[in-house]
Parts: sequence; C-alpha cells; structure tokens
Amino acid sequence: MHRLRRDNFAYKITLMTVVASGMAVVTLMTAFLAFDYVSARSQLQSRLVTLADILGQNSTAALDFEDRPAALEVLQALRAETPIVSACLYDRAGDLFAEYQPQVKSGDCPSKVGDRLRVAITVP
Repeated sequence: MHRLRRDNFAYKITLMTVVASGMAVVTLMTAFLAFDYVSARSQLQSRLVTLADILGQNSTAALDFEDRPAALEVLQALRAETPIVSACLYDRAGDLFAEYQPQVKSGDCPSKVGDRLRVAITVP
C-alpha cells in the first residue's frame, strides 16, 4: 500500500470525506441529544401533572373535613418518588394546608398561593 501525499488529489478527497462524515456525526448526535432532552422533559412534566391530579383527588376529603393528618398521609405517598423535592397542598382560600419534604429544608412551600393552585410538586 502506498502512502498518500498531501498534494495528491486522493488525499484531499479522503480528507474532505472524513471531515464531512465527522460533521454529519456531530450534527446527528446533537439532534438526537436535543430530542432526548425534550422528550424526557415532556415525560417528566406529564408524570408530575398526573401525580398532582392524583394527589388533588385523594386529598379532597382531607381538605373538606380539615383533616391535616390525613392530608399528610396522602402526601407521604410521594416517598416512592425519589426525584420530588417537595409537595405542597393548599386549601380553597390558597393557604398552605400540608406539605411534604423528604429532606430537611429541601424546598420551601409558599404560605399562600392563587386560587387556582391546589397541589404544587417541586423537582430539581
């Protein structure tokens, strides 16, 4: 096998092919990583919406009867969800009713929120 010289046409074509292939690989890798990031974020968001909906439905009785221990028990179900930093449950007036924090001072729940929010879940 003979060695290609730098001024040879075959060398230049080979170099252009290697550079073009490298650029294509980098572009495709970037596109795949971006798609994976967007997809994972979308899945996480839909999971959090589902969890908030389930917690909201399960805590309705505790809120109606002002049963804070029952509300805390509902929020304790989030122990299985390790990425959750905090969860806050608010009454109809928007005042903090119960909160869940797996670690001490991992997330702060505001003491009052707007009238539409009932359950707030925080992830890192």
